[in-house]
Amino acid sequence: MRKLIFILGLTAGASLWGCGRDWLAENPGRCVFDAECLEGFRCINGECLRLTIEQPDGGPSLKEFGERCLANEECRSSYCLSHPRGAFCTRPCDSGCPAGFVCREVADPHGGPNTVALCAPDENRLCQPCLEHRNCGVGGADLCLSFPEGRFCTRDCSAAPCPAGYQCRDVEISAQRFRQCLPAGGTCACDESSAGLVRGCSVHNDLGECFGVETCTPPAGFTGCSATVPAAEECNGLDDDCDGFADEGLDPVPCQTSNAFGTCTGTRTCRGFDGLYCDAPEPAAEICNSLDDDCDGATDEDFRDEAGRFFRPEHCGGCNRDCDALLLHASRTECRRVGEEFVCRVLSCESGFYRAADDSACLPLPDTLCDPCQRDADCLGPGSLCLTLDGERFCGRDCSPASQYPPGCPAGYVCQNVGSALQCQPQTRTCLCTTASEGAIRSCRFQTCEGYQVCRRDAGGYAWSICDVDSYNPEICDGRDNNCDGRTDEGFRNPVTGRYESPEHCGTCNNDCSRYFVPELDHTTGVCDLGQNPPRCGMGPCLTESEGGVTYEWVNLDNDPSNGCECRRRLGNTTQDEPDLIGEPVPGLSYLDENCDGIDGVIDRALFARPGSVGGDGSRQRPFGSLTQALAALPASGKSYVLAAEGTYEETVGLTALARLHGGYSADFSNRDVVLYPSVIQAPAGGPAVSASGVQGEALLSGFVVRGRDLAPSATGADGAPSVAIRLENCGPGLTIRSTVVWAGRGGNGGAGAAGAAGFGRQNSVELDGGAGLDGLREYAPCPAGRQLAGGRAGNNPSCLAASGRSGGTTVCPVYDYPNKQGAQAQYPVSDFGNGLGGYDWSFDPYSGSSCSHATESGFPDRIQLNVGQDGQNGADGSAGVGGAGGVGAFGSLCGTSWCASPARALAGANGQAAAGGGG
Repeated sequence: MRKLIFILGLTAGASLWGCGRDWLAENPGRCVFDAECLEGFRCINGECLRLTIEQPDGGPSLKEFGERCLANEECRSSYCLSHPRGAFCTRPCDSGCPAGFVCREVADPHGGPNTVALCAPDENRLCQPCLEHRNCGVGGADLCLSFPEGRFCTRDCSAAPCPAGYQCRDVEISAQRFRQCLPAGGTCACDESSAGLVRGCSVHNDLGECFGVETCTPPAGFTGCSATVPAAEECNGLDDDCDGFADEGLDPVPCQTSNAFGTCTGTRTCRGFDGLYCDAPEPAAEICNSLDDDCDGATDEDFRDEAGRFFRPEHCGGCNRDCDALLLHASRTECRRVGEEFVCRVLSCESGFYRAADDSACLPLPDTLCDPCQRDADCLGPGSLCLTLDGERFCGRDCSPASQYPPGCPAGYVCQNVGSALQCQPQTRTCLCTTASEGAIRSCRFQTCEGYQVCRRDAGGYAWSICDVDSYNPEICDGRDNNCDGRTDEGFRNPVTGRYESPEHCGTCNNDCSRYFVPELDHTTGVCDLGQNPPRCGMGPCLTESEGGVTYEWVNLDNDPSNGCECRRRLGNTTQDEPDLIGEPVPGLSYLDENCDGIDGVIDRALFARPGSVGGDGSRQRPFGSLTQALAALPASGKSYVLAAEGTYEETVGLTALARLHGGYSADFSNRDVVLYPSVIQAPAGGPAVSASGVQGEALLSGFVVRGRDLAPSATGADGAPSVAIRLENCGPGLTIRSTVVWAGRGGNGGAGAAGAAGFGRQNSVELDGGAGLDGLREYAPCPAGRQLAGGRAGNNPSCLAASGRSGGTTVCPVYDYPNKQGAQAQYPVSDFGNGLGGYDWSFDPYSGSSCSHATESGFPDRIQLNVGQDGQNGADGSAGVGGAGGVGAFGSLCGTSWCASPARALAGANGQAAAGGGG
């Protein structure tokens, strides 16, 4: 660690005296953590060191300024600053620094990130010659810099100002910046230009080296060094030998203080600025305080016996344990030996108190006379007994001559013998029945039953009545004979049947029927059903209630007693409940059953429909399978409306006057929600979903989903068919469609356009046929070069010249003397446009020539080939024209009483291409 800090001081110019310790001492071992050291040692700078920071009595022993230290914890200021001659306790600069010390910015000894200003020894080497930084101070804050006349020491000025003749300037070394005092004249030499400049100086001898300043006085040079002469250390809080430590080497020495009481010894130590101090106490007369006051080696010896026990009443068992003060209400006390110890004990007590059994205290005399008891110990008072009189057990009181109670007995009591003891007893032989307790009640027992007695006055005084069992033990319903009259639960059972038949005790004790129903929630009460054996709690009649002057009754609509009466209606209303008319269909709407018959509406006024039902009669149990059936039956049925269950009705519903249809019911019609239970009218093929014509009276369609039908495309050339969801013709304002969702179907696409007519062709003119080609010729001599025979005439298309035929191909002379080819086909100069193939010529064998007429039939003998030319082929058909662009979507319109498609908007197709001419 020392080497590390030393290098930092040389290379980085670190602030003065790093982190408090920079040396290693002799110790029991090397370490990194405190746990690696023996007990009593701590790990300091890699070594296990014993630190003594407490006095034997446990008090702190913190070191003062200038004392040597190993750790911050030893110093009163908490700052232990390292120094080449050993670390010492320093202090912050806030209160100033003593002589020989200056304020320096140093690295925080506690390891903090910032520097702190602490008092450090003033080793002033300013402008002294040097070779390297450490010559100017080991801390590294003062630097050795080059000047024209050589290298001299500068001084750190980051915490303290520069002396006269110097300026505090920035100095940069190795990319690190320092604040240093530099001579204002730029030189440390003493000449006329620097007269008055001060620099550091020192005076040293065998005791040490002290620093000061001297002044440039030309031509004598620097003179008048202010450094003090190092002297032997004295106890004055100063560093007399200038080694950085105050009062060091002044070891504690024994001392003593004497007077008439004796001599006390102690230790004389140096307390810095306060001088020497002897801690020997002043001898004094021995008092009981656990101290050796007269310093004779014995503690409190005047108050102990030969065994060292405190035996005096004022100090019984210990100092200041005064028995008279400790034992309250005692009239006399003593310090009594109990076993091997002395303790305070009572000899007598004040009036109204008595001694505890072990004489350890004076206790109040208890007033337990006539208190109930079971044994003598319950009576507490000294000599008091637990007596038995007239069935009572109560406390008496000692009235013997030796009693600690006042003599005699209280009024109303007499002192009588009880066995061999005298006890105060009530004259009436009862403690509970007296003038004060007249009318009082106490418990008693008759056979197995508890009863009570009343304190009454009679001719002989006060006495208890006979035991009243009936009044004290009222019969309750619990299956027992509570009043000991030989009967069980009388008053709670039917005396004839013996059954529990009251609502509070139905079938058994405490089976309260009112607990099964809450009137505010269930709108009924519990009753005892006597028709069952044993009786059981059941649901009573539904309740009625009034609101706003109207009386309502509750109905058990679902006949389920578990939920009570759940439907409310006006009192007596069984016929009034029009199906609810809502606004926009949204889920979760509430539909009110006003007459509590189980549906939204009146069952007796409705026909019912459910898709898919077969053989129905329109009742709720056998609904019609279609709306058309229900509407057809409605006029003659005497009903008012049709109620439709959920599902899809694929039909055309024809509305007529007085027809009223309501949708959105569940399959059993007990619930209604037009969103949750949609009744869907689906348009059939060829018709709308809903239609009405000439309806002038009232009609209603409510709570449905109406869907138009998606149609297929029409046939070629036909208009697209319309999709109609609802069709109304010549209807009056009384027809209402409400709360109904209408979905339009997709109309059919229009058919494709017809194909165009065939173009001009052979059927239109014989001119399209070409002429026959010329027959081939036999030559008996070689063909002249270029010899040809013309093909047939080309056909002519006067309607489209580009489609005229091509002339037949011309033949050329064959090539002779091909030994491997038996014959050859006539050759054309042009072979396209479908011209007919030419015929095969006669061939000659390898020995034939133009002058040899040895002809052989082509292909002889097994592949004989015709040698006639073929007809030309028909020309290719022209390509069909491109179809016209489809029409864009358009709305149709009403044409009278029917729906008309919009005019066609499709474009005509393009003309077909001309056919190619035939070959020759």
